[in-house]
Amino acid sequence: MFNKIEKNKSLFKKFLSFFIKKINLKLKKKNYFIITRYGNASGEHICMTGIISKIYKENLKIIVFSKYPELFRNNPKIYKLYDLNIPLFFRVCRILNFFEGNVIKIYGSKIRSNDKNYFMKFLPRNIHLGLAHAFQFDMNLNSDDFKNEIYFTEKEIIKYEKKFNLPNQYAVIHSETKKTFIKTKEWGPEKIQDIVNKFDKINWIQVGIKGEFELKNTLNCYFNISLRELAFIISKSYFLVCMEGMHNHMASAFNKKNFLIHTGFSTMESVKYPNNILIENNSKLKCYPCFSFDCMEHKKHCDENLTSDYAINIIKANLNS
Repeated sequence: MFNKIEKNKSLFKKFLSFFIKKINLKLKKKNYFIITRYGNASGEHICMTGIISKIYKENLKIIVFSKYPELFRNNPKIYKLYDLNIPLFFRVCRILNFFEGNVIKIYGSKIRSNDKNYFMKFLPRNIHLGLAHAFQFDMNLNSDDFKNEIYFTEKEIIKYEKKFNLPNQYAVIHSETKKTFIKTKEWGPEKIQDIVNKFDKINWIQVGIKGEFELKNTLNCYFNISLRELAFIISKSYFLVCMEGMHNHMASAFNKKNFLIHTGFSTMESVKYPNNILIENNSKLKCYPCFSFDCMEHKKHCDENLTSDYAINIIKANLNS
């Protein structure tokens, strides 16, 4: 009886594997490529735009399922876009993911973070985060000049220009990084305030989430705006000062000079874009890169070696370069 059950299981697996290959082959013949992404990490959805740009070079009709469709709207490289916040599309996507294969891909690493370590600890050290989530795609995704892409229509630009009435020149800054998952990217809002105070002739625009530390001496503060509105504000800025996360990924879409405060949680290569100027002192961090969620070394490292004066000097030296 046991042997019969095992034999039936084996036959079912073979049939399923055959069926999955058949579905992917049919889609491939029609030149379709389906890419999906669940989860709340908006920065990873932004990185998916960079992957789409590389896949597009293969002349494929790209179909996207995302929880943040606003990041992909008006993208000329996308054939169809579906919003996973709509229950019907969510169910369709779940079915599609069951048939993951050559042209049906889930954007997200198959390597999972454990209780103490980030998943990137187990990948090549020089890989970018955007490519790390597509590591299992088995495609020749060239890592050179990885950047993200967000597109606006002329109508949107006019609408947002009227809504925000931004000055001709300003810089974008945020006071805190997301701490629900990784706490060791945080630098400290007091140090961010020091930067604002030092460069008091600059029109600073603060962005973020309601409840975060509200900076003094800024021109304006925008909390809880939409992702497209945030992208617009970043797209028109002179430069940014930010920590690792969504703002860094978004800035690359517009090639904006970005002073990225890097605390040493992950490798510099994993978050760096051509538009970045890194503010880091990782050579003095014994565990760099440690990928640990609860590393006690980081606070000490930042307090002693990544001071606000250290960051201010780097910004001064590179502001007009």
